[in-house]
Amino acid sequence: MLESLHGLNDKLRTKVEIDLFGSDAFTALKALRNFFHHEEELFHRVRILPFAKMRGAQSDLLFACLVERELVDRALSKVQSTKLANAVGTMNWYGSIVDIQPCLYNAAVDVYEAIAPLDLGSLEPHLQMFRDSYERETGLGVPHKVSGRIITRAGDATAVLMEAFLSAPSPPASSVGRSDP
Repeated sequence: MLESLHGLNDKLRTKVEIDLFGSDAFTALKALRNFFHHEEELFHRVRILPFAKMRGAQSDLLFACLVERELVDRALSKVQSTKLANAVGTMNWYGSIVDIQPCLYNAAVDVYEAIAPLDLGSLEPHLQMFRDSYERETGLGVPHKVSGRIITRAGDATAVLMEAFLSAPSPPASSVGRSDP
């Protein structure tokens, strides 16, 4: 997804003069993409965990996408200081891990809002479900973006997430070299 988002921004900038760098979430994800593309391998360092499998943890999202804080810190160290605080605020920080899922989700909203006014022709059927949800939320007065904050009845959210992160299996060995995230 990080690579796709990077490529999409390049195409939007050159073809329709839309630049996603106005999005704090995009800025954060671009920093992660650049770091993982040029300096560090991401695939074996991220854990995507469904909240349904985390005892007592809840969120307004279905999944947590957990990355070691040290990696996120290193990636964000490349962000301009004037944009850093906003980029940091797009993710949720829990001790030595960071949940980047709210950033991913909210970046998708930012992309939709940027491209919604365009005549996308053949892409329209693929956007219809997102558009329907977006319009339903607008009609109900529900915010389009999420906080992604994790709450837990089982104790400290940081402890619950660390346990889930450490106990989650690594991606299968046959996935080595893939660039899915």
